[in-house]
Amino acid sequence: MASSCVVNRDIAKIRVVSMETDHELRLSRKAIAFGAWTAGCLLAVAAWTARCLLAVAAWTAGCQLAVALVQGGIG
Repeated sequence: MASSCVVNRDIAKIRVVSMETDHELRLSRKAIAFGAWTAGCLLAVAAWTARCLLAVAAWTAGCQLAVALVQGGIG
């Protein structure tokens, strides 16, 4: 009977270690997923910012060209 208790106790230890390992694995996967989501958001913001800056630069250049044409500086 004593050996049965030892075996059951060892099995319980294995289950606890397995549960801790599964929990750590889930936490690790969640951390990786959150990191990927964050990187995606940062890339989206960077692309949006670059597009906005390009649009502002084009608008500014267009305004400068229009002013130059009105003032007769080109042509």
